[in-house]
Amino acid sequence: MSLLPLCSLLLASPTSLVQASSTAFSEQAWKRFHIYSLQTKTLVLNNPVSLSSNPCWSFAMGTSNPHSGQFLPSLKALFLNSSDPLSLYVAFSVCPHIKILSIHLPPSSAQDAKDAIQALTASAVLRAHSLTTIRLAHPTQRQSLSNLLALTSVRHVFVRFASTQPDDPIIPTFWNPGFVAITEAPTGRSLDTTYPSDRDQGVRDMFWRMALPPPPTRQLIVTGRSQLHDMVANHPSGPAPSQRFDVVHLSRNPNLISFVVSSRTGRIRGQIPENFRSSPAFTKTDSLLAQLAACRNLTAIVIDGIPFPPGDIITQMLQVLQGSPNMITFRFLPVAVSSAAFVETSIACLRDISVRCTNLVELAIPVDLWDMKTLSIPAKIHEGVSKMRKLYLVPTSGEFPPYTVEHSAHVAKYLYHLFPHLTPIASLCKQGDEVERAFWRDIDVIYSTVDFMRRR
Repeated sequence: MSLLPLCSLLLASPTSLVQASSTAFSEQAWKRFHIYSLQTKTLVLNNPVSLSSNPCWSFAMGTSNPHSGQFLPSLKALFLNSSDPLSLYVAFSVCPHIKILSIHLPPSSAQDAKDAIQALTASAVLRAHSLTTIRLAHPTQRQSLSNLLALTSVRHVFVRFASTQPDDPIIPTFWNPGFVAITEAPTGRSLDTTYPSDRDQGVRDMFWRMALPPPPTRQLIVTGRSQLHDMVANHPSGPAPSQRFDVVHLSRNPNLISFVVSSRTGRIRGQIPENFRSSPAFTKTDSLLAQLAACRNLTAIVIDGIPFPPGDIITQMLQVLQGSPNMITFRFLPVAVSSAAFVETSIACLRDISVRCTNLVELAIPVDLWDMKTLSIPAKIHEGVSKMRKLYLVPTSGEFPPYTVEHSAHVAKYLYHLFPHLTPIASLCKQGDEVERAFWRDIDVIYSTVDFMRRR
C-alpha cells in the first residue's frame, strides 16, 4: 500500500494543508486512520507529489497523532524509495517494529538525502530490534550499512552497489546474517570495459573485508557482470595475493550448506592479457578444492560460467562431489580461461557418482560423451538407490560430432540403469545448439521406451 490513500483519511484534500498545528487533523479522522492502519502490513513510499510538496504534513502528523508511539502498528515491511520529509517521518516512526526494511532512493538524490538515511540507520541500531531483513540499493554508504549490520536480529542481507567507484568505499562487516546476496547494479554500458578496471579495487576491498570476520553466514549469492564474478571467484581478494574471496569465505564458514557462484555472460574475452591469465588466482585451485571438501554439510555447489585454468579441474571437482554424501545439487560448468581445453572426463564417471552420491537430485557437468570403450552398462538397475531427477551433460569438446543410433541407444540404456527416474534431458538443454538438442531428444525417446518396456 502507498501512503496517499491512508492520508486521505485524515484530510479530504491533501493539498489543502497550508499550515501545521496540533488541530490539523480531527480526532475522528485519526480514529479512521488508525482503524485502516491496523490492516496495513506493507508500505511503499514513492514520493507522492501532493504530500511531499508540503512539509507541513510530517509536522502535523507528528504533533496531532493521539496514538503516539503506535503509528502503523501492524506494519511489517517498509520500502523507502523517497527522502521527502513525510516519508522520512514515517520511516523513523515505524522503525522499531518493522521486520523488513528496503531503501532504494533515486540515483539523483542529494547529499542531504544520504545524510537522512545515515541518521535513519543510526536510529535503527538503537530501536529496530525486530528487523530481520535488509535490502539496500541506494545509497549504499559504508556507515549506513555498518549501522544496519550491527543489529543482532538481522538474518537476511541484500546489497546492490553501483558499478562505478563509490565515493565512500563499501567495506561492510557481516557478523550475523545467515543469508547474504550482493548484486552489481546494471549500467547499460558495454562489458568491454578495460579489464580489470581501476574502479574494481574498491569492490575488491569490500569483499576482502567482508570475509575477514568469522560470520556464521550459511548462504552467499553474488551476481553481477564478468568483472564482479572474476573478483569473487578468481581474483586475489585483498593484500594476500594467494588468497581468494571464495576460499576465505569457505574457510570461515565450515557449516555452509550452499555455495553458488555464477556468471551472467558465460564468456571470456580473448584479449585478456597473458600475465593476467597466469595469475595465481587463476592457476592455483588447490585451496578452493580443499575448502569445498572440508565443508561436510554442503548440499549445493553451483559454479557456472566461471573461468578456470586448463587441467583436470573437472576430475578434481568430481572427487569433491563423491566425498560429499549430503549433496543434492551439483552444477560445475567452468569456462576455460585460455584456448587450451580441460582434461576430459569420461561419461563412465557417472557410475561411481550413482553409487556414492545417492542423495544427488541434480547434476550438471562436462563429460566426454563419446568414450564408449569404458562405458559398460551395469547388470542391475539402481531403482531404489538413485534419487537423480535432473541431468545435464555438456560435451567437453564444446561441440557434438556425428553420432549413430547405436551410440544413442547405448548412452540411453547406460543412463537408465544408473538413474531410472530422470526427467527429459532435452528440456534442460537450453544453451546448446540444435544438434545437441536433437541428440538428447533421441536419448529421451530411447530412455522412455526402455522404461516402458521394463514396467510392462
